[in-house]
Amino acid sequence: MNKAVDQIKKIVLEHNIKGKIEFNYNLSKLSWFGVAGKAEIFYVPDSSYELVLLLKLLSPKINRSVIGMGSNLLIRDGGIDGIVIKLGKNFSNIILEKNAVSIGASVPDKVLSRFCSSESINVNYNYITIGFATKGVKKGYLIEN
Repeated sequence: MNKAVDQIKKIVLEHNIKGKIEFNYNLSKLSWFGVAGKAEIFYVPDSSYELVLLLKLLSPKINRSVIGMGSNLLIRDGGIDGIVIKLGKNFSNIILEKNAVSIGASVPDKVLSRFCSSESINVNYNYITIGFATKGVKKGYLIEN
């Protein structure tokens, strides 16, 4: 075992991490092209709280990579060292607020477009922000009424 794997195992046990964690995970299943190496550590968090906790506890020396839907993603045959994070269904919510739409980071653009169309909302795709916050991960769009 190496230090990254040992550290992740320790964090999972000590903090009751419930998300999916796999070691030496074949990433070709996630790439639209169907070819890729392996992730040293593959993680699908159960919640934003769990993701923030794990990232806070993880050594900054361990590489972190976040992947989306797998489109236009090329992964070398040698794989990815460190932890690969994929946000799953628990990050796919859309919440209509007074003057904004909160969008989970794993919501596909097509789903967002349909939602906005059904709510008669115009979306300016030229303004996109992605960031980590203690309350979760959000994908932001400028919404025009």
